[in-house]
Amino acid sequence: MTNRSALALAALALPLLAFDCGGPTPDPSPTGCAVRLTGLGLDETLVCSPSAFDYHDLDPTSTEWAFEFGGLTLDNRVHVSAGFFLPARPALGVPYGWSASGMNVESGDASRVWIDPFIPAAPVTTHEASAPFFSTDVAIGAFTVTFRAIPPPGAQGPALAAVHGSLVATLMPVGVGLPVTMRSDF
Repeated sequence: MTNRSALALAALALPLLAFDCGGPTPDPSPTGCAVRLTGLGLDETLVCSPSAFDYHDLDPTSTEWAFEFGGLTLDNRVHVSAGFFLPARPALGVPYGWSASGMNVESGDASRVWIDPFIPAAPVTTHEASAPFFSTDVAIGAFTVTFRAIPPPGAQGPALAAVHGSLVATLMPVGVGLPVTMRSDF
């Protein structure tokens, strides 16, 4: 390795050495989307990616519309996923989701998954929220998204990610534990 290469590697490593050493935590997402999970003893920031899909683009008779939201930690050990279906395109500024008191989505769910680095093939769902699917079901947790922008009709490819808004959710523990709060301004 030449001196120039060694100097370049050292310069590239400096930001890694400064990471999480008492200074402000940098935004982990190159897209600017981050989701934060908090609860008793839990404070995680994940990179996230929201997207939407208008089923009218596949079938002109369909009015179905879907929202998907995914996130993961930089070490790939914690994942979140969430989403719901609506009977039509959402209105901007209107909260969509579910709670114990009601829902205005057709169906939806959200989860936090932990991946043990020693057993990566066996992910563990630690927390979840879900909208009732049948009239006999009960909502688990709560989930609300308010959109500020959604992709235009006919959007394809990267334009499907042109969805912006805010998300707040309460994910309930699977088994033993306490609820966690999931928040994002995407």
